[in-house]
Amino acid sequence: MKYKLMGLTMLAAILAVLVIGAAERLKKSDVLGARLAQAVMRARASLPRFRDRIEHPQEHDRSFFVRAQFKDKDGRPEYLWIKRVSATATGFSGEVAEQPFFGDLKLDSPVAVPTDRVVDWTIKHDDGSVEGDFTQGLEPGSR
Repeated sequence: MKYKLMGLTMLAAILAVLVIGAAERLKKSDVLGARLAQAVMRARASLPRFRDRIEHPQEHDRSFFVRAQFKDKDGRPEYLWIKRVSATATGFSGEVAEQPFFGDLKLDSPVAVPTDRVVDWTIKHDDGSVEGDFTQGLEPGSR
């Protein structure tokens, strides 16, 4: 009986550690998700300023990027950076700047992105500094 009780106590302790660890990971995931959502909201709210900068670049602006959501034929989302960005009447156009994991898009494919699919933007300057880039470090798996 004594050993049975010790075994149950150890099992309970192990389960408690596992549950607490899972809860901490879930909390970190929830916090990261909330921070990512806030970053996307800040990026979208500042899109008019970004559009203005594309149309009227400053002397030190070197390149412009947007990050947008794309979906494959099964509806799975993928978020990709777009380079060589220019403003269009309904959003932005440019070229895929990173290798997609799935779907029909390829690196350097030309794309048009409606404004409502943009989740971030970045302006790179001559000195290597950046503006925007609100979601940097908040992507799932980045920490």
